[in-house]
Amino acid sequence: MVQQIDNDYQILESFESIFQMDGIAEDEEFPQLVEMANQQNDFATMMYFDSSRQGIIANLYAKTIVDQPLDDIQKEIQDVVEDAFLGKK
Repeated sequence: MVQQIDNDYQILESFESIFQMDGIAEDEEFPQLVEMANQQNDFATMMYFDSSRQGIIANLYAKTIVDQPLDDIQKEIQDVVEDAFLGKK
């Protein structure tokens, strides 16, 4: 179990380096990049939120959502995203 969690963090950190490329989040094809990244891992859902608290939600079983307000999703997920903004794991 611990090994799987470590692997998950490594995958997420790899995607993080891509998502932090200068200007990539402003590209009109960025939501498709998040969706493609999600299709190539073991996660059912991946999300990306910028500092405006608007995000992209890519889910393997649903249409990708763009411009999702952070305030409109589950409180536990909001907490995780806010921690990420603060640099916490």
